[in-house]
Amino acid sequence: MTQLTHIHAHEALALIDASSGEISIAELPQTLVAVFGEAARFNACSARGMDVNQLTQFFIDRNKIVVRDGRVYLNRANACSH
Repeated sequence: MTQLTHIHAHEALALIDASSGEISIAELPQTLVAVFGEAARFNACSARGMDVNQLTQFFIDRNKIVVRDGRVYLNRANACSH
């Protein structure tokens, strides 16, 4: 049985911010798995237990990230500061 690892969504946002557009939207889920592991589940203030695909959609829906020319960038205006 695989033990789930719970990670705050801010860690994924920090990774996106540090990448400075090097990650494509198509690559984002695979990149998150590569960094945080297959068993990672992400928690945010308003959602818990998200897998990488759910987290990606959460970021898009909440306008936490912007996609320009297929590349992912942090939307600083909507990033939490806590």
